[in-house]
Amino acid sequence: MMRVSPRVYMIPISSKTFQPLYTTTNIYLIGQQELVMVDAGYAHEESYQQVVQELQRLGNPSVPYLIITHGHRDHFEGAEKIKRLTGAKVLAHYQEADLINSEFSQVLVDDTLKDGDILEIAGAKLETIHTPGHSIGHICLYLAEDRVLFTGDHIVGISTVVVMDMIDYLESLKKLLNYPAQKICPAHGPVMEDAGAKIKEYYAVELDERFYGVAEQQIMAHLAKLEKEGQVDHTGAGTEVVHFYVSSLRALR
Repeated sequence: MMRVSPRVYMIPISSKTFQPLYTTTNIYLIGQQELVMVDAGYAHEESYQQVVQELQRLGNPSVPYLIITHGHRDHFEGAEKIKRLTGAKVLAHYQEADLINSEFSQVLVDDTLKDGDILEIAGAKLETIHTPGHSIGHICLYLAEDRVLFTGDHIVGISTVVVMDMIDYLESLKKLLNYPAQKICPAHGPVMEDAGAKIKEYYAVELDERFYGVAEQQIMAHLAKLEKEGQVDHTGAGTEVVHFYVSSLRALR
């Protein structure tokens, strides 16, 4: 367990999310007298026991809330066990709740969140920021007292992320620049110290050849964005697809 700020602890737990790159999923504990947990990791026993041991190390504090950043299994699968352990109320964005609940025999998400919601805990306020792009109901969280931004999978500390909607994703990045965060706490990889700089340069990275397949998906997401904006069109399909600027086609006509 690592102390990130006066009110934030990070627990990097074992994960098989995106091997060999993402070997852990970071769980965060936020607060002082009582703690909010962010994300729950996988349900396998090794991960769960890591959470149990770290809570014991902190003296088994009250955990009234468990917030799920989005509906991907490495973030919510362990929530059922943690809910039973702590009695925490599970929260997620309203656009992710049904997806998460569908994975369990009983309803897991107790209440939903929306953009701008403020969760008050002892000594701190946690703001919900709706950041679609990686998923439709993805959320980030901002702890103003410590100037810490929790970014889930929207920004990670290693490489880039899979983007489902490029228009939404880029708008969400702009949105995060409105917060005077000092540190970024991602769901994967190390804590980043210069939040503003990281947000601005996020796609300026070298690409490891192991991730060419993911990169291709991102290129297609960019092209889909441009098509929605009416800037490009395409002919053909599959490996024969060809994209072209609409303005160029108009010039030929």
